[in-house]
Amino acid sequence: MTNHINYYKKRLVLKPNRGAKAQKVFLRGIDKLIKKNAYKNDSLANELWVIKEIYQIQNHYLKAFSLLKSKEYYKAWCQLENCEISLFFLLKNYFVDKRDEFRIKFISETVKYWQGLFPYKIFGSPEMLEKAVECSICGKIMKPRNKCKHKIGYLYHGQLCLGKVTDMEFLGLSLVENPVQKYSVIFPTNQETGEQEDRLNYSPVNFVIDRLASPLDSWSYSKTFKRFTKAELSNYSLEKPCPCKSTKTYKECCYLKGFVDVPHLDVKFEKVPPKELPNYIRGF
Repeated sequence: MTNHINYYKKRLVLKPNRGAKAQKVFLRGIDKLIKKNAYKNDSLANELWVIKEIYQIQNHYLKAFSLLKSKEYYKAWCQLENCEISLFFLLKNYFVDKRDEFRIKFISETVKYWQGLFPYKIFGSPEMLEKAVECSICGKIMKPRNKCKHKIGYLYHGQLCLGKVTDMEFLGLSLVENPVQKYSVIFPTNQETGEQEDRLNYSPVNFVIDRLASPLDSWSYSKTFKRFTKAELSNYSLEKPCPCKSTKTYKECCYLKGFVDVPHLDVKFEKVPPKELPNYIRGF
């Protein structure tokens, strides 16, 4: 079985492009091995699960980068969320060493950077009363005083232990800023059609993605402020939204202070971007 492990590990080398057919062959093959060794060789089955999860995290990341290049923002956001969730469970069962051989630390950090650039601020969060939760490994009902031996988020027989909700009551929907899962983005509503429309500002996202040639290129950013005096903003209308990004007009907000602290994004790229691209973010 060592040969099988080495075979699949070699395919974890992160490359910018992976064919759909190659992905299917990889996943189908490793699923068969996990199933074959479950309950026979737990350590091997669990190691194969880790390899499979790393591969899928890499795929989510590569797909997110591709979607960002084509300006499909929400779809890219969902792929980044897939990364974040999968990383959470992987890191419960896998230690990333300093070499970061499979670029897991790199992906984890970069996903957070991307998420921080998106304009999504409000999310829908369902409120539910869980009446019965079943262990995905042994099938027993999980109760506070009568728990099975399996712990949620850990590996058993090449499978991830999860709590399967088999009975619940829907209580309502809340609007939150920091949800458990980030798929349910609330977009502005068109007053005429009543439908949600994506009219959000993706300038920071575009600034970065337009300057990256490869998903393997490193970058980072820090959020700071740039101060502008009243004289520098003399041509800015007092009735427009304040440049400090508050909900007030310039007249009601920073005009009386005599200066405005405008949010500023300081981005650093490992590889120097093309010179013909501006070094500032339009519309931010």
